[in-house]
Amino acid sequence: QGNAADALKQVIDAAQGVYDNAGATMEEVTQSMTALEEAMTAYRWNNPTGEMPQVSTDKRYARGATMAFGRMTATGTNIIEKGFCFATHQSPTINDQRSLKTLENNGLIYCLENLEPGTEYFMRAYAITDGYQVGYGDEIRFYTIPKGNISYTIREGGDAAAVQRITNAVKTAVNYWNN
Repeated sequence: QGNAADALKQVIDAAQGVYDNAGATMEEVTQSMTALEEAMTAYRWNNPTGEMPQVSTDKRYARGATMAFGRMTATGTNIIEKGFCFATHQSPTINDQRSLKTLENNGLIYCLENLEPGTEYFMRAYAITDGYQVGYGDEIRFYTIPKGNISYTIREGGDAAAVQRITNAVKTAVNYWNN
């Protein structure tokens, strides 16, 4: 019963056929088990249970050329995942891109990476419960800035270890600035 029950039933019937087949290969058994796991997960997503988490997206955010940062709060029971989902279209969901990566600075800051420079994005916080309920916060529209093009040169000479440390530090700083 429930949403997508027919699809789950078809996979169960196919798995039963493999189970009943004494000549089934190990590859067929493995494929059947994988199909069952995927079908059960899809069924759970289509039939969530329990209370939906309450999610709030903080209106304050920061963005660069290839990354953005946001804060959120989520309340509810049995939350198993929380983060930000994002896309180049409105109303992003967890089926679009999502990020769980955080930094700690007076609370958690979520980091969205690998964005395209000079592009319009939409992001919003989300939380998922163990009953597959998904709650979303308000959406934020933002634009990444154009990527920087600062370069650097390092003078040769001196202690090789010091030159390597300076080169690494400059390379990291210029990369952060450009992105």
